[in-house]
Amino acid sequence: MPVIAGRCPIIYHYSLINPLTLDQTNNELLMGLMKLLARLFRPKWTGTPEMFLAVVMEMSLRNNPDYSTRELLQLGEIMQKLVRIDLSPYQDFADLAERGIPDESIVENLKKNEMEVHQRRDLKQAIYGPDADLGDDDVLK
Repeated sequence: MPVIAGRCPIIYHYSLINPLTLDQTNNELLMGLMKLLARLFRPKWTGTPEMFLAVVMEMSLRNNPDYSTRELLQLGEIMQKLVRIDLSPYQDFADLAERGIPDESIVENLKKNEMEVHQRRDLKQAIYGPDADLGDDDVLK
């Protein structure tokens, strides 16, 4: 595209588009950029697929003690969208749930850490009173 009257070709090109189309184009570009950034900056799962299965099962259990397989599969699919994970040698989360054996070690560590935080909170409240500033141990902050 030739430069006309000292204008950059891109600016000249967009000046021919009506404002409504330009706003729609900008919104689509912005949404696409946001999706790209979300994909790039999603946390990466460093554990095994079996650990991931155990965490998803624990989340399902905490959400609903009587969870069904369908609910587990739905939560697994959602978690895969939030966290980048390589499920190989499994084809997908449904295959992992069917053939995988959950590695409960990560859930045990999580429960141990939660218990430790609650014990420190209770100890501080017992020593300094119920209105004590709990600092980092305040799970309600």
